[in-house]
Amino acid sequence: RPVPIVNGTATINNTGVPGQVMSQHFEDLGRRIGRTYPGNFITNQVPFVRADTTVVTIFAGGNDANTIGQVIQAQQAGDDLRGFIDQQVQRFGEDMATLIRNVRQRAPAAKVVILNLPNLGGSPYMSRSSALDRGIMQRIAVGMSDRINAQVGPNTFVVDLMCDARIIEPASFSSDGFHPSDRGYALMAELAYPAVVNASHPAPAADCASRRVAPVF
Repeated sequence: RPVPIVNGTATINNTGVPGQVMSQHFEDLGRRIGRTYPGNFITNQVPFVRADTTVVTIFAGGNDANTIGQVIQAQQAGDDLRGFIDQQVQRFGEDMATLIRNVRQRAPAAKVVILNLPNLGGSPYMSRSSALDRGIMQRIAVGMSDRINAQVGPNTFVVDLMCDARIIEPASFSSDGFHPSDRGYALMAELAYPAVVNASHPAPAADCASRRVAPVF
């Protein structure tokens, strides 16, 4: 439910649900390997966007990336793994565009601020995985971030987690090595704040060292 800010000048409506994926497509993909989800952004969260919303922040893709990786690990992705990854990444980008379009239909004046993904191939929860698995997750996360970056447009900003090296430092993750720690959330807020309050925001970097912290797949 909406939570009033202390000074009474804003209202926060948190519609996030842990474990959700972007769309029905990724729910169906996970079902190949017996995974279930509490819903998806497009179907279950868009309806809660109010018409008078001024800013919408979106941080999505981690659960989708893991779903893609787990389908590959379960040998349910066919023989062309790169082709499978790229197909799923493309679908994620299409679904992200649909999400933004649906948000704007409900709140035409809203600024949309999207956080791209860090390089999950270099995150702590992947540290004990094989070089191949880390490379696969890097290809997934970098590809998805590129699709997110492509959403930059009028009143739509992207916050660049991928190319801020602090984001994938171990201290930025909680004990599970996947979700952010308090430090990680604070860094995300620090990076997102200018996009939320300013009328413009720099485009995400086209290249950086953080895109290549795992073996290239």
